[in-house]
Amino acid sequence: MRGSMTPPEQAVSSLNPAQRDAVTHEGGALLVLAGAGSGKTRVIAHRIAWLVRERGVEPTGIVAVTFTNKAAREMRSRVEALLGTGAGPWIGTFHGLGLRMLRRNAELAGLPREFVVYDSDDQAALVRRLLREHDVDDQAPSARSFLGRISRAKNAMETPEAFAARAFSPDAKLVAQIYAGYQAGLERAGAIDFDDILL
Repeated sequence: MRGSMTPPEQAVSSLNPAQRDAVTHEGGALLVLAGAGSGKTRVIAHRIAWLVRERGVEPTGIVAVTFTNKAAREMRSRVEALLGTGAGPWIGTFHGLGLRMLRRNAELAGLPREFVVYDSDDQAALVRRLLREHDVDDQAPSARSFLGRISRAKNAMETPEAFAARAFSPDAKLVAQIYAGYQAGLERAGAIDFDDILL
């Protein structure tokens, strides 16, 4: 059962003309450019409410992505104030929504049902162990440097095999070995890292 809702006319009439245009935009994609404090979160929350109320879109068919947990909480709170509580849209950060999707569909992503997410300490510990196995200094700055290169490769959607194929210098070959060992270590532990969530 939904909680109390703000009447649609009252909600939209509280917006300025530019905001109202964005909320009630008909058709395809719309780019909204606005500075800090100009009401972007308010516009998106009202847009979601308008789509649900005026266009009959199922709330669970809407995904709203933010950069921070704080922004996601604020947006969720505003949408609930407009629509009431209950099954609502998917609102969260890129990583939060990605993790939610993976938890629901772990097997389709080739993950164990109860996979874990390695935090930065877990990642560094794994890389330090691999560096020791390769007789390389395993101090934290060194491990962080390797993790940075692995992260850049993952964000470029480059697998350990693809990275190794273009590794010609001794330094790049070592990174390729550590990357392959790192990914294998994650798999053995039934784990992923934050970059894997997005991939």
